[in-house]
Amino acid sequence: MNFFAQTFKVYFLLILPLTLGFSQDVFASSAIKAQRIYYFAQYVRWPSSGNTLVFCTSGNNSIGNSLKKIIKDKKIQGKALTYKKVSNRAQAKSCHVLFVSSAKASIAKNLSRVLTVSDKKNFAKNIGIIEFINSKGQFNINNRRAKQMGISIRSKLLQRAEHVYK
Repeated sequence: MNFFAQTFKVYFLLILPLTLGFSQDVFASSAIKAQRIYYFAQYVRWPSSGNTLVFCTSGNNSIGNSLKKIIKDKKIQGKALTYKKVSNRAQAKSCHVLFVSSAKASIAKNLSRVLTVSDKKNFAKNIGIIEFINSKGQFNINNRRAKQMGISIRSKLLQRAEHVYK
């Protein structure tokens, strides 16, 4: 690779994100959340999920990009894992696990058989099932809503939550 190409690559990977106001903390936080989302799915049972579990994101590309890398070539409960980005409620209905950004949180309301996750404040209390409460990946769970949506969450995951709505 020539000097110009190397310089160009360094600029786009390291310098440009900093000039746009991003920090490594944002990228680290996204990677932590993506890892947690994968972890959550290991402790959830869906009523019928076929041979594939579909992980989706809406509104946050950095979490989606991290999630794609994490689930690549992995299985949960013997099921292949796939990823897709969704932009509306109709598309979200085909997901098993859905992360929505704060701005897209309304997409997640009352999605049957979908484990909904967000970093929106009070998401678990008011809209969805799992809410990240900080950048370290700590979370709250609305187990009552999970049951209403046909999802069973194992006790090991419930014990790790900061707060469980019963």
